[in-house]
Amino acid sequence: MIASEKYLQELTAFIESLGYRLFELKTAKAEGSDVLEVILDESLDLDAVSEISEKISDWLDQHDEGDEPYMLDVSCVGAERPLRNKEEIRAAAGKYVWVKTKGQTYEGDLIEADEEKILLSCRDKTRSVKVTVRYEDIKKMRLAVRF
Repeated sequence: MIASEKYLQELTAFIESLGYRLFELKTAKAEGSDVLEVILDESLDLDAVSEISEKISDWLDQHDEGDEPYMLDVSCVGAERPLRNKEEIRAAAGKYVWVKTKGQTYEGDLIEADEEKILLSCRDKTRSVKVTVRYEDIKKMRLAVRF
């Protein structure tokens, strides 16, 4: 399935009109089949995902651009959603995060994030330490579940 940018924008608008936040919308190949992946930035139960999947499927049936068959995969990003850019990182201030840098991995509370760096409060055995990490050193970052 090769979808035009306009088609994906219209689908995005439809999903948002249903009251859902879209995390990512992409096309991919899986086991030789085309797949349209709709990833919602929500915490939804299976019934809700099934319901929105049906609505998206109906919309796709009415607005389909091609003749090639494809699969629809609707899911939620989950509790450990990736933080992909500075805007998402700044919005996560006050939350528990996992950060992988070029040389180390940190897990702790994101105290603040500015244009150049983030400040974390992490546990080092029995004490709390503050760690500053520059964006350029971050390889991966996501929300984390505290145990």
